[in-house]
Parts: sequence; structure tokens; C-alpha cells
Amino acid sequence: MSNRKQISVEKPVTFTSQAQQILGVLHLPPAASPCPAVLFFHGFTGSKHEAHRLFVTTARELARRGIASLRFDFRGAGDSAGDFHRMCLSSMLQDARAALTFLKNQPEVERRLIGLLGYSLGGLVAQLFLPQARNVRCCVLWAPVCDPRAAVARRASTTPAVRMALRGVADMDGWPVGRPLVVEMQTARPLKRVIR
Repeated sequence: MSNRKQISVEKPVTFTSQAQQILGVLHLPPAASPCPAVLFFHGFTGSKHEAHRLFVTTARELARRGIASLRFDFRGAGDSAGDFHRMCLSSMLQDARAALTFLKNQPEVERRLIGLLGYSLGGLVAQLFLPQARNVRCCVLWAPVCDPRAAVARRASTTPAVRMALRGVADMDGWPVGRPLVVEMQTARPLKRVIR
């Protein structure tokens, strides 16, 4: 019997959403497959790493405990293809579907034991995605956007960029925000979908 500690695997992965390449990292525990898995959704201006490498640390801890995970960049964010100003809730939901399909098709993953983890705007995406995500067993929300209409209204009252984004693309703290995101944020009702 070996005393060597088994090491989890972190492998760069790619998949597509709407014919654009998405980059991610698949974390696999050292043994016991197929295993449960968690799909991570990052926040606005975030990435598969998140601030202070929060997603990296969490994914590694999950792997240590026998749970696989997939962290990825939505299109227009991080290393994935696409333009940030084109990112909106609809595109993020398309990416979420593609990521879930990719994760379910990994031989190391038990496709009936998948959970979601959404942070900030990714928490809003998780809430909107949950009703259509087949076989997802649980959902964890970290500092989620639960009332996107109020969030946009608050920001619009103090930031001319939100009002400008309604006319096209505007700079918001150095990030080009497009009209589709602002419009969809005003009409999204995540809590109604989650409560059902």
C-alpha cells in the first residue's frame, strides 16, 4: 500500500455555446468516479477564478472532498470568446446550458448528482436557469442578485452609464455594458421561478 497522497486533477477544457468557444477548468477528485459535481457561475465582470481566487479555492476543496466541479468563463468574459458588451442574461443562460451538457457528459461525473453555485450576477443566472436544468439536485447562491429591476434602478439613479446603455453601449467602471443586459435585468423575475 502506497503512502503517497492522491492528487486531484485540474484540466483546462473547452466547449462551445452558439458556435463560440468557452474556456473552463474541470476539477476532478483523485478517486471514486463517477462522482457528484458542481457547476460554477461567476458574477458581473468576474471570471472562472472570481475575486481572490474564490472559485479556485472552492473547487479544490470540493475535489478534496470527492466532488468534481466545472468553472468557466461566460462568453465575453475572461478567456472565452465573445465581446463583453454583448453579454446578457439570455447569452449567459445559453452558456449555462452548454456547460451543464458538457459536465454531464464527463465519464467521471454522476450526471444525476449535479449542483449549481452562483455568485452575484451568476446567482441570478442560477436562479433563472434552475427551473430548466434537468437533474440538478441543489443550488447554492452567494450574494445573488435577487431583484435585478431594483439593482438597475439603483444604479441608474447614480450612474449615467446605465441610462446610456439603454441607448447602446456605455462604459460602466471600465466595462462596456450593452443594452440587452440592462433591458433583461429590468424584466427578470428570478424569485418567481425559484419559488415554483
